[in-house]
Amino acid sequence: MDRNDAVLVLVDVQDCFSGVVHESSYLIERLLILVQGLQLLGVPVVVTEQVPEKLGETVEALQSVLTDYHPISKSSFSCFGSDEFRAQLDAIGAKSVIVAGVEAHVCIYQTVRDLLAAGYTVQVPHDGVTSQRVADRDWALQAMQNLGANVTGVEMLVTDLLEDAADPLFRSILGLLK
Repeated sequence: MDRNDAVLVLVDVQDCFSGVVHESSYLIERLLILVQGLQLLGVPVVVTEQVPEKLGETVEALQSVLTDYHPISKSSFSCFGSDEFRAQLDAIGAKSVIVAGVEAHVCIYQTVRDLLAAGYTVQVPHDGVTSQRVADRDWALQAMQNLGANVTGVEMLVTDLLEDAADPLFRSILGLLK
């Protein structure tokens, strides 16, 4: 995957989910690494929020590191069901989409399914998605992989896009990973 052709879609990591999804603090920790690492590498980030007037905003920890926080409000489970989301993807022009957030078996799965059907290459970090129940997350990861998504990990994604320890960004990225 080329970092000049990638976009991160951060799906529905909202206040209401933070206390109920499996290992929510671990998820936030991994997403902070992912978001900051990809922003250092120049990868754009698109943020969605599921019915934010009822479910709240993106968790503060993530809002505080997002360089351009303008979330897309949606009601459809799939981000692809939002005209604004599709317009942002078109404007960015990336062909590779990294999808992370909650819940793996609902919004993440449906978004990945629709992105793949639209011809995008999709990466899903196993440690960048979760659900309320571990089994739902695990089955969703398997289902997404069966559809053609590449299931990977946060560190693997960031270093894959970095490519070389000689890159001037290596020390900054390494600081995030430690």
